[in-house]
Amino acid sequence: MSRPVALLMCLAFATPILAQQPPAPARTVRAVLADRFSLAVHFEKLEQATYDLVVARRDGRLGPGLTQVDTDCAAAERAMVAAAAGLAPPVLPPQRQLPDFKTPPPCEFRIIQASMRDRLGDGQGALGDLLEGEGTIAILARPLLIGTGRPVIDKTNLAGTYRVKMNFDSAGARRPPDVVVPDNTGPSVFSAVQEQLGLKLESSKTLTETLVIDRLERPSEN
Repeated sequence: MSRPVALLMCLAFATPILAQQPPAPARTVRAVLADRFSLAVHFEKLEQATYDLVVARRDGRLGPGLTQVDTDCAAAERAMVAAAAGLAPPVLPPQRQLPDFKTPPPCEFRIIQASMRDRLGDGQGALGDLLEGEGTIAILARPLLIGTGRPVIDKTNLAGTYRVKMNFDSAGARRPPDVVVPDNTGPSVFSAVQEQLGLKLESSKTLTETLVIDRLERPSEN
């Protein structure tokens, strides 16, 4: 791996750590980056193109792919945030020998590519990629970035936990216009969210905490 690529990966890993008042392990990462790369950063609130996730229908009715369930995923999310901040023991997922593509994970969302659905999943790859799982709508907004190419902000005011099953084209926002679209490509994320979930993605702009690099130097040879 080249040094520039390794450095970018290191910075991508460190960004959420640099954004907070960190516990001891995170402070160690900060110190290593500053010492090795003379890295100096600060955060600014900058305007960023985003999408607002809202309820599509005036009567509030949701789509067939979005069903409320009794699972308390908000508690699981709080435990994960506390663990990431060093305020609680790490939350470790159960060990699995092989991914189970036929049973949706609890309190987690995942995207299964169409080819993988046919090989190891529900055999419905002709419908496109699959977004499935259970969680809060705030957590659902995160994987939608993959299909939209922008951060998604939850503005639905929907509380509780929901089970999601949505067929869509996860690569639509990243596919060059001159590339031939595969036959098993699902609907765009915008159509799928509205027709299957009863929600809607509206273009917006949001002030977000953005990492700004003030100084970065090539490290010397060991």
